[in-house]
Amino acid sequence: MKQPYRKNERHIYMPDNQLPQSLPRGRETFHSSLKRTYRPNVLTSYRLNRAAFTLAEVLITLGIIGVVAAMTIPTLVANHRKRTVEVALAKFYTTMNQAIKLAENDYGELIYWAPDSNSEKFGEWWEKYLSKYVKNIYKKEAHDIYYDVAFNDGSGFRAYLTDGEAESRNAWIFFCLKFEKCIEANDIENNKFNGIDSFLFAICKNGKFVSSGYCESQPGSRDALIRGCANSDPHARHACTMLIQYDGWKISKDYPQKI
Repeated sequence: MKQPYRKNERHIYMPDNQLPQSLPRGRETFHSSLKRTYRPNVLTSYRLNRAAFTLAEVLITLGIIGVVAAMTIPTLVANHRKRTVEVALAKFYTTMNQAIKLAENDYGELIYWAPDSNSEKFGEWWEKYLSKYVKNIYKKEAHDIYYDVAFNDGSGFRAYLTDGEAESRNAWIFFCLKFEKCIEANDIENNKFNGIDSFLFAICKNGKFVSSGYCESQPGSRDALIRGCANSDPHARHACTMLIQYDGWKISKDYPQKI
């Protein structure tokens, strides 16, 4: 039998397969049960199980990370070491050059006050001419033959005057990235400029400050510098310093020593 129409009653029309956007009171529970197919805690457990990694997957990932690290870390460390050497050598060369230029304003050109036969010890000569122009010195110490200077950054040098006549007497300066390397030897004869952690500079009687022991003569070419730096005797590798300077204070790929 057809139901009579009641005034103000809302009629909802929709397709059979679609739920209404707003339901009359008393029908929410029925339609809500149609929408839910499983309980919320079941869904949460399902998602957690899907997001987890197995032990094998974790171990494989860690293994890959370890292999990549083993391949890249040594290279990064070596490059950092080379960069440290480059910066330290360029800084020391600049520091000494600036000190010499300032001293020349007071004493004239270097050739007139360079080490000579009247300079019995490097320490005496250093204190008279250059010490006041070099900053950031941590400590200075004089010995029988040589003189030690340590800088605030941990680097330093050991220096002495060579034997010989006045016209050929030079000052050998053994610069070390770590000052301790300069003082490990018991005497100056055991010191070496190996081109790895110690490098030779020289203040020459002829008025030159050079990044090697080439005071009277020059190597002539880059190949000659490479041969000199590659010498098996670490006491004869003074060309290593000049080779790095020649390459713009850079340690090139064909640098003979392993840094």
